[in-house]
Amino acid sequence: MDLFLQLLPIYLLGNLHCMGMCGPLVALLGGHPFRYYYFLGRIFSFTLVGGVAGIFGFLIFLSFDAVHLNAWISFLFGGIFFMIALKNFLPQLAVKPNSLSARLSFWLNARMAAWLQKKQAGPIFLLGLCTVLLPCGQTIIVFSACALFGSGEAGLLNGFAFAVLTTPGL
Repeated sequence: MDLFLQLLPIYLLGNLHCMGMCGPLVALLGGHPFRYYYFLGRIFSFTLVGGVAGIFGFLIFLSFDAVHLNAWISFLFGGIFFMIALKNFLPQLAVKPNSLSARLSFWLNARMAAWLQKKQAGPIFLLGLCTVLLPCGQTIIVFSACALFGSGEAGLLNGFAFAVLTTPGL
């Protein structure tokens, strides 16, 4: 309950963020007869990911002392930051999009558009499930907090609360 109370302002004030970021996506479903399945899928996936994050955090805490994982993670992130800095100084190392990624993106967009035009509940529910995969600052904060708290039950509760309490903004 402590984690829930600490994250409650994010849940409530986050509706403004959700309106701006996910609002246009949900607006596409406004006239769909099964639009409520999107919210069910979203609630299910956020609850599940919150629980997984809590369990993952618990397992990480258990392994910290055993193998000095905190030192290894520090070296790993130090190396990642070094590579990012090196990329900025050496622009020829930057990754450039290729035609394969453009073709894959076009193919995915075409499939998703055709999929969403179907008047069925399944595709809309699956879209709600996939919402957790969108790059969102709020979800990163909430699921990171669930992992840091290190409890699967707290993760489930907070994933559920996050999904339900940010739904009015959508």
